[in-house]
Amino acid sequence: MSGTYQGKHFEFEFQYRDPWEYVLNLIQDKSLTSVSCWNSVRKLYCCSKENIEDRIIDEPNTADTWWEIDVSSNQSNKDIMC
Repeated sequence: MSGTYQGKHFEFEFQYRDPWEYVLNLIQDKSLTSVSCWNSVRKLYCCSKENIEDRIIDEPNTADTWWEIDVSSNQSNKDIMC
């Protein structure tokens, strides 16, 4: 990659990995089966002493979009897992 900044020409080399190939490698890697999660999850932090219940979003499958896709999908597909 190259560019000009304040009249000077710069060239940069950087490593690039195709994101689609990377995701496919993750999905197809059988050694990751035990740590992969394909279903949506709702996580809550609860503290009964202080009457606190806070939602925790710490992974893509704990966010709203993944949840909405799961609950809106066809009921017959509900038990299908990768």
